[in-house]
Formats: sequence, structure tokens, C-alpha cells
Amino acid sequence: ISSAAALKGWNRMLWPWVALAVTVAGTPLFSAVLTQTLTLAEGTASSAIAYDTADGLALLALSNDRSPPALGNLRVRAIHTAFGVGTVDLYAGGAPLVSDLAFGAASGFLEVPAGQYTVEIDATGEGEIDLACALPSLPAGTIADVFATLGPSGVQLVAWFDDGATAAIPC
Repeated sequence: ISSAAALKGWNRMLWPWVALAVTVAGTPLFSAVLTQTLTLAEGTASSAIAYDTADGLALLALSNDRSPPALGNLRVRAIHTAFGVGTVDLYAGGAPLVSDLAFGAASGFLEVPAGQYTVEIDATGEGEIDLACALPSLPAGTIADVFATLGPSGVQLVAWFDDGATAAIPC
């Protein structure tokens, strides 16, 4: 999968589309487990996220807002890619952030004051917190997509920052 910057670069080429091929690490391109062509608007930034399992792989294409957040703020978007987990509600400090986020979907952008947050997840729809994940302190100006995924030890968050860096956050 290409990073947002690479997709943005493709967007400036002669064609208004990009062909993506997802392969298992270390395998040749002709063994792609998913291929898809995306149409991109000129001058925009996009992200493509492959999620699910090899026998049910899907691609989520998203438009990115790369404008700077307001002074003292950061901007995040929640993306639900935890296979086998139904619709979730997200909270921070007991305050609702995102309601009814379905598997394979992304929230809108959330602009919040810079700092450290604990993301609380209600995975049952019963209004009770099932899981809490402590994010590291994020500085003002940060732009990130935050994914819920299933890692080796259970649910984890993965932050994908605007500069292409990632960070795994155990819950």
C-alpha cells in the first residue's frame, strides 16, 4: 500500500487514477491478494488502507485533510479495522468522540487540544467501556489516522502519522 504522500504524487501524473496491488510481504506482484484502481481528484491527498484477513481482504480509500490544525490542536481520524469486532463507540475521559463506527469505516476528522488521551472503546453497544488504550502525548500540529486492529496480544491501536511514521499502542 502506498502512503498518502505517494498517492498524492501519483495524483499529479497524467492519469487521474492509481492502480494498487496488495501482496503478502516478500511475494511477487503477480501474486497480489487484492488489486483495485482508485480515481483521485487532482491536487488532493489520499490514503488507502488494506484490512481484514487474506481470505476477506478489502481496501478503504480515504481523502485526507492535510491543512494544519488550529494552534495548539491535533487532528485524528478513527478507523475500525479490528476483524471480528462489531460496531463500536469511542470515548475519551467518558466524553463521546465517535458513535456507531462500523468495521471497515472511518470517522470524520476530530480536532482536539494537543496532549495525552485514553481512548475508551464500547464494543458491545451497552454503554460500558470494554477496553481502554492510553495514547502517548501527542504534540500540537500532529495529524494521524488511528486504527483499531487485532495484534498478537489482542486489540491494539496503530497510529499512522502524516509523515508516514507509525506507532503500535497496546490496550
